[in-house]
Amino acid sequence: MTNHDSWWRERPDSSYLTAPHCYTTVPVAPEEFAATIAFYERVQGVRQSANLPLETGLTVATVGGFCLLTGPPEVLAEVSAVRAVVLHPDLDPVPGRLLAAGADLLRGPDPAPVGRALFARHPDGSVVEHVEHRASARDRSR
Repeated sequence: MTNHDSWWRERPDSSYLTAPHCYTTVPVAPEEFAATIAFYERVQGVRQSANLPLETGLTVATVGGFCLLTGPPEVLAEVSAVRAVVLHPDLDPVPGRLLAAGADLLRGPDPAPVGRALFARHPDGSVVEHVEHRASARDRSR
């Protein structure tokens, strides 16, 4: 069983990626978080790869292609519009690519607990968080 109060990532730096990796976001009630993580581990045949309790009260867990989000109702309401998280090896070229493709930048790129992040509204209306991960003093393996 994983401690959902501790910060850990199996791979704290995304610069190794050769292509972006997309996670579907799934908001989860706090009392269902552990069971939901176990479900996504079972159905994908993988283990949870990160657990990130943030100062905002949000906790993020990644399992395979899913980014599970939990926290107080008001915090979940704030992030419920985000449809996906795209992890990039390098965030620098992403704003230009998004703008050239017709997306609107909503916020960022800004420093984030995981590295840097930006939020964009894609032409289809989807709000997507684009991130790059970089190691920090908080990182440790499980």
